Amino acid sequence: MSTATLSLERSFDAPRAAVFAAWTDPEGLRRWWAAGPDWDTPVAEVDLRVGGSVRVVMRDPDKDVEYGGGGRYTEVEPPTRLAFTW
Repeated sequence: MSTATLSLERSFDAPRAAVFAAWTDPEGLRRWWAAGPDWDTPVAEVDLRVGGSVRVVMRDPDKDVEYGGGGRYTEVEPPTRLAFTW
């Protein structure tokens, strides 16, 4: 099995705490994490600690099919740093 590393860095005109919460609050993830405007996110689970898990499931309403993924947190430093596997 091969592994790859993706490093993603973005700047937002928003308070750090709000951006951190958007990535770590299950209700926030349900609101914004979707592949399209008609899709929904029925599952967003967050165990916000190093070693804790994150899981998100999106649903395509046209096909009534769910797509999900998840990983484990490797770094959690609110509100400035968040790293996880996927």
